[in-house]
Amino acid sequence: LKIVKTLSTGDWLYLDVYLDYDETVSGRKTGYSGWVSLALAREVIIQATGTFTAARIWQRKSSMSGPLGGARSQVKELIGDLVTAFAAEYYKAGNP
Repeated sequence: LKIVKTLSTGDWLYLDVYLDYDETVSGRKTGYSGWVSLALAREVIIQATGTFTAARIWQRKSSMSGPLGGARSQVKELIGDLVTAFAAEYYKAGNP
């Protein structure tokens, strides 16, 4: 599958956070688990069909889990790590 970036389109960054409680059989919350994902999407043309579509051309995802009360700090840390990883790879690839 060959994709071509069009000159008139931009890029989009998508940040997804999924978080859920871990529970005992009786319903008592014991902690949390989930993931954080960061993706770069770009509008491309699929040459075989001439169709325009958004394609995720870079994506990283990190899992998380922990005790109650620790999700906020872990989500913030993972977002920072993913943004740093994206920026490093983006500039390494020769982007301004």
